[in-house]
Amino acid sequence: MTDIASPPNSLIPRRIRGAIKLPLAIAILVAGLLVALMSFFVSPPGVDRFDPLDEELTLAFGPTNFDAALEKINQRVDLNKERVARDGAQWSYQEGLALATLARAQLTAEFDDYLLAAQSIDRADGLARDGAGPGLAIGVVNLSLHRNRKAAKGVEMAAASVVTPDIADLAELEAMRGDLALYQGDYAAAWKHFSDAAAQQQEAVTLFRLANWHKYRGEFEQAIELYTKGAKIRKSRTPQRLSVYLLQIGALELQRGNWDKARRYFERADAVFPGYWLAQAHVAQMDAAQGNLAAAERSYLAIIDRTSNPDVMAALITLYRHQGRDREATAWASRAGAIWDKRVASLPETYYDHAFDHAMDVGDTKHAMALAHRNYVARPYGDAAIGLSRALLADGQSGLAANILETQEKAGWRSVELFSAMASAYQASGRVRKTKEAKAKALAINPKAFDQAADLLAFGNH
Repeated sequence: MTDIASPPNSLIPRRIRGAIKLPLAIAILVAGLLVALMSFFVSPPGVDRFDPLDEELTLAFGPTNFDAALEKINQRVDLNKERVARDGAQWSYQEGLALATLARAQLTAEFDDYLLAAQSIDRADGLARDGAGPGLAIGVVNLSLHRNRKAAKGVEMAAASVVTPDIADLAELEAMRGDLALYQGDYAAAWKHFSDAAAQQQEAVTLFRLANWHKYRGEFEQAIELYTKGAKIRKSRTPQRLSVYLLQIGALELQRGNWDKARRYFERADAVFPGYWLAQAHVAQMDAAQGNLAAAERSYLAIIDRTSNPDVMAALITLYRHQGRDREATAWASRAGAIWDKRVASLPETYYDHAFDHAMDVGDTKHAMALAHRNYVARPYGDAAIGLSRALLADGQSGLAANILETQEKAGWRSVELFSAMASAYQASGRVRKTKEAKAKALAINPKAFDQAADLLAFGNH
């Protein structure tokens, strides 16, 4: 499954706002904090509730479609490339290029831009003197690329800077500490950092993080409340940013089995920000899951023609296999595999999980195991644990797979993917009662968890 989208680029520290989007950040609930904090974070149900489907969307500013947004960011990238060409020894110029190319990458998903962003921020880091430099940007860029060790260095660099960070940057540094704790599987520490950040300054980025945290707890109403509150913030009301919020809310409806409502959100996201390939991909998957296979195929092929995106290729491969079109599926799988190999070779931490999914899909269990293990070592949190359990189960290690998943459940991770994987591990071990219990937990979250058509859902389903 493919991650839905990162937060819109308004949801970033003030000093570099307008440049990039932060990665998804999730946390696990610490008992006792919720009651105290939710009155601060969330409007009571029915009070000032913003429903993007039920009211007219008032767009405040920003490019009105994908092409216009791309043109604008292209200008920013070109400007920063010119600066680097004039004087590449200035760390601030390298920082600017890193942020601009990452912004474009997260709009288009182009690998070359992700790679240039990584290279440029590494150069900026190498050029900076002790006590100064792009610490915050190092943290942001590397978190987006899942290079967490480098991200941690950037966070501490920014905290120790001779220039005192303003309140917005201090809050963001604290939130990034939460991101890092989360990816290490320390959910209690992650929650503490997120709540401390919000206490310093409540921004849309914090709401976004908290919403995703609730999502991975299976607490969808709380998550939707936070997403919609974030969408009310005027500086979030660009077409692109609203589209992202609509996709996120639609994904939540998808994850609890409300396919028709999910589709409405995805279609609204497409209408709000026309030409956005990610919104189009979400609509296409609904066509596939709801039986309009021809429409889904046309959409996937059109998106691939524009983007060469291997995640969309994966959705197309699944569609072809569902139809028994194995020859076409194999051809596309070969093409996607070559792309993933190239990306893992250059940015391994960024693409371990995506390449793992591909390896599992094509039955290369040995390669899948290696990728899953590396991903888990780099980020021992819920999603990585689920991936590793799948690899272990394919290798016949059902007991170890179950143990890893049980540890995540005890830590507070709660998702359909977790419980479905547990059911598979228990079944392979012959543990009938445990299998039934795990399936029941999955169905309690999503009544369509084991619907055959759900196999055709490729985006935003976790």
